[in-house]
Amino acid sequence: MDAEQRLHRLSGVARVIYRHIDRQAAIHSGPLRVLVVPCPDIEIPLAWARRSLNAGIEIDYVLANVDSSESVAARIAAVADQGATIECLDLDFRRGPVPTGFDLVVSMYGMHPLREVEAFRRLQSLIFASDGPIVDCDFARSSTNYWLARFACRMISRDPMARRST
Repeated sequence: MDAEQRLHRLSGVARVIYRHIDRQAAIHSGPLRVLVVPCPDIEIPLAWARRSLNAGIEIDYVLANVDSSESVAARIAAVADQGATIECLDLDFRRGPVPTGFDLVVSMYGMHPLREVEAFRRLQSLIFASDGPIVDCDFARSSTNYWLARFACRMISRDPMARRST
């Protein structure tokens, strides 16, 4: 488990975002189409898929930029075999068009390391992809929040690469 995965688990962000997904599904007629970009911790959307299946909520998940290892593919297949609709795609915000027609877009990408122009373009592409709301899982763009995140990643990770990249 890398530093970002630990930070997601410790913060409880999966529960908070699922509340938004559940709320949107309650007001939406038919299956809810959710785009998750990118998907650094596959366990988060898989937990959402299991939870929506248990609640009887029909949600189609499209996961962008998922690790293509066999273990990840097997975990996705196991949840899909239970009845969840999960699709994976490679998405490059800079080079290619972003697919459209989603009822909700969840951004798990930390925009805090991006320059203002890059963050603005990323948000524009998410707005273009969504017919509904966008849930952005990111820290407020302030130096205080950046340093708090950096400190937290250093505290919860033993990986020297993660310590240098934050």
